[in-house]
Amino acid sequence: MLRRNGARPWAATGGRAAGGAVAANRPHNYSTTPRQPVALEIVKAGRPIRPYKVVPLDGQMVLAQVVRHQAGTEKAISIPMIVLDFAERAGIRWYYHRNDRTMTMRRIPLSGIRRRGNLRADHEVYIPFDFMEEVPWQSWPWAKRVISLGPTVPEPAGHQLSLLPGFGG
Repeated sequence: MLRRNGARPWAATGGRAAGGAVAANRPHNYSTTPRQPVALEIVKAGRPIRPYKVVPLDGQMVLAQVVRHQAGTEKAISIPMIVLDFAERAGIRWYYHRNDRTMTMRRIPLSGIRRRGNLRADHEVYIPFDFMEEVPWQSWPWAKRVISLGPTVPEPAGHQLSLLPGFGG
């Protein structure tokens, strides 16, 4: 969206659009549920990917993911903590996992992922499909907007090394 003068609405407000919303290409701190489908962009292994969506399903906005040919998703899935935190802050209550290869779909409440999942050192929560409820396969609308959440693994904080006694001034 451009203003009459051709400037983007967030350009003059330090990255914030009208009403305080953060521009879609910047790391996001969402506190309300999106009303339209959005893709969630994360940075994994140094490259941006968009595997998660927030979409309307069963009368509410849900966290959703589609898989087609991904290895390692036969028995369990993993969700980065940054994605779970975003979804919870946005008021989302359900995660839906859709496999387009097998035309199957499962769901689990986000609270169930936190309660029953296994948080590993890669900052992702792993959840076996056995903990998820099988539901009828459904499609959902395409997301036209993107919200960038940033890296899935926090970067280590830099710090000043102290000098050993007897060295330096």
